[in-house]
Amino acid sequence: MSKTEMYNNLCLVPPIQIKDELFVESSNIEDSMLGRGLWLNENAYIEGYAGTAILLLDMILISKNNAVKDSYIFVSLFCFRHFLELSMKDTIKHVFSTSWQDIRGHNLKELYKKILEIPNMNEDETTRAIKKMIDTINDYDPSGTAFRYPYSVQNDTGELKTTMRYPPTLIEVRTLKTRLLQLYAFFDGINSMVQYNNN
Repeated sequence: MSKTEMYNNLCLVPPIQIKDELFVESSNIEDSMLGRGLWLNENAYIEGYAGTAILLLDMILISKNNAVKDSYIFVSLFCFRHFLELSMKDTIKHVFSTSWQDIRGHNLKELYKKILEIPNMNEDETTRAIKKMIDTINDYDPSGTAFRYPYSVQNDTGELKTTMRYPPTLIEVRTLKTRLLQLYAFFDGINSMVQYNNN
């Protein structure tokens, strides 16, 4: 959505007032559930981040606006990176009977190493291809902040530094969407298999 489209939507919105509430309880089952509902657990977050990433890529693909294309890509990649992190942590939690609190850090390479320790997880062409994709995402965003923030504060100097480690590059969005869907299928399959075996 471009800035113009945002303002077109604003034309239909009344001015904010002190009596207005952000979250208004609903009895309409078609509305969204905020908080823990009947089926909500870690999977709701995991699926939400993955789905949002793909939806944003679809919006990029149909948009004619370069500002949309060049801004939504960061949000899409943040959402997908976060999906990968949460999905791997959830799998690790189930396989190794640990808690979320015990799985520290945001390094996708380290999380994937732990995934490869799952019994009967054989190294093959697929796992090596997945490792290559994980390494690429982690190299661009090792701490989970590069797609989330434009700058980071340097602890030693206090100066702002760009979070992007590579020069600007045009990327093929259709190929990116395909790769993200392939990653989704791999990690969702592992997570489903692990949860099935634990039940």
